Amino acid sequence: MSKYFKKLALPQLWDVELNPDNLEPLQTYDKFQKFGITAVKQFECYALHVATSYKARPQDVIKATRFLPRELLRLEEPEGWVLSMQGDGYLPAHVDKDRECTINFYFDCNGQESRFFDYQNRELTVKDRFVAEHGDVYLLNVKEVHDVKLCPDSPRKVFGLTFKDTPYETVLSLLSNRE
Repeated sequence: MSKYFKKLALPQLWDVELNPDNLEPLQTYDKFQKFGITAVKQFECYALHVATSYKARPQDVIKATRFLPRELLRLEEPEGWVLSMQGDGYLPAHVDKDRECTINFYFDCNGQESRFFDYQNRELTVKDRFVAEHGDVYLLNVKEVHDVKLCPDSPRKVFGLTFKDTPYETVLSLLSNRE
């Protein structure tokens, strides 16, 4: 079992709002951490891409959380977010500072690869990776260094549920008990 991610047997959400024009901006990712700067120096053709996440509609968060175990929701009510981006390069290598883990519902991924790294002695080593397909749902440990390879002419759309205080291992355990 990966300490970085787990593909989940949760149903996909087909009727959630993913258009950024209809959503409130949540956060712009335009400052690059040491991991992204290291990746630029270490990997060939590693261009950094700025991204913005958006606050999900409350009704969409309710739709998504109805599939989660009550024990998990008693620990923490997750916050919903949307990422819709397109570009060449990478969503840079980073560690999420304001959350422990996320459940991602993927739309229009178009072969974009998510990678997880070990960072030691100012060097990144790929430890695990996955390519989500349209309709996949994954739990991600965003306290580990990760990036995403974008496709220039293909959008990347993700609806996510953020757990700010509940660690990946706890969420994974509660979800695994349900499967």
